[in-house]
Amino acid sequence: MTWMTPHTWRAVLAAAAIAPACAARMHAQDPEFTSIGAYAISIPLGDTHRYVGVPSWMGVTWDGLWPLRNRTWAGIELGLNDFFDQDNRTTNFPSGSATGFQVRDLLVMSVMGTGRWFALKSSHGPYLGLGVGGSYVSQFYQLGPISPFNRTGVHLTAAPEVGYVAPFLTDIDAVVSIRLATPVSAGDYLGGGRRSFRFMMLSFGLAER
Repeated sequence: MTWMTPHTWRAVLAAAAIAPACAARMHAQDPEFTSIGAYAISIPLGDTHRYVGVPSWMGVTWDGLWPLRNRTWAGIELGLNDFFDQDNRTTNFPSGSATGFQVRDLLVMSVMGTGRWFALKSSHGPYLGLGVGGSYVSQFYQLGPISPFNRTGVHLTAAPEVGYVAPFLTDIDAVVSIRLATPVSAGDYLGGGRRSFRFMMLSFGLAER
């Protein structure tokens, strides 16, 4: 079974190459810098669920954080989430219906500024977070042997988060978080009109200090 389109595979490989390079450079410049790599499972909501109604098992994020004060950290985040489904069914559009073998893919790439506030300690325990930035969405659809359709859009996105950080190894922490990605409606997607591709993300990561 195919899990991603070739376009998505290229994006995943690019992210895998860029994130470690960024982390190594930041660590060399600032010893207080923290790098967090995470795997994410995402549940589609709203327009996302209407287009791809199955969970995403392909999600990765990278966070770079610096300490501020009063148990507060701030930094940047790069994220990639892919929602993929293929089946034989009828899909209804405003202009009509399509029946047959269909491939639907929704690739979401985001860049956000992030902040985290820890409730108990300066860098461990429960925390509340918020990310604000932009998301690039690539929508792919193919019906049988017909040439695929592609639509893209850029969205202003906010992502509130709650999580927990626990010591794991020397200079390594385990991070678990739940985040709600809420992009502003934008673009001109399949079926016509603007969309807000929302989803809830459960992440499991490791933080290196």
